[in-house]
Amino acid sequence: MRRPSEETRTTGELLIQEQKPEGFKRQENTEMFINIVFPELTWKCPVNAYPDFAKITIRYIPNERILELRSLKLWLNSFRDKYIGHEKIGSEIFETLWETISPMWMKIILDINPRGNMKDYIIIERGKKK
Repeated sequence: MRRPSEETRTTGELLIQEQKPEGFKRQENTEMFINIVFPELTWKCPVNAYPDFAKITIRYIPNERILELRSLKLWLNSFRDKYIGHEKIGSEIFETLWETISPMWMKIILDINPRGNMKDYIIIERGKKK
């Protein structure tokens, strides 16, 4: 199996490290509910450095801006080398996305894989549904 070249690997890592989520102006006025699922969110536990894994669901009712999916994917991948707790990662993701697109309503569900026989969910919601 061929390994990526050092240049390719470094370029990919830089894209992930430097990416922030981006939004863009909506092109239509249709009322909509957007649901995004990212099944492979990873980060490291700040206490023992073990990797944590989760599925994150992002639901929102857009206002004037919507999320650009490529930048969102790269930004979410940037957490893989961060030492951060469950609650902090949920809060950081939610607040960053809220600031990026200012939706009418948004909810994130962080469905964390069991570790030590414990199942954990982080759910954050803000705004008003119509």
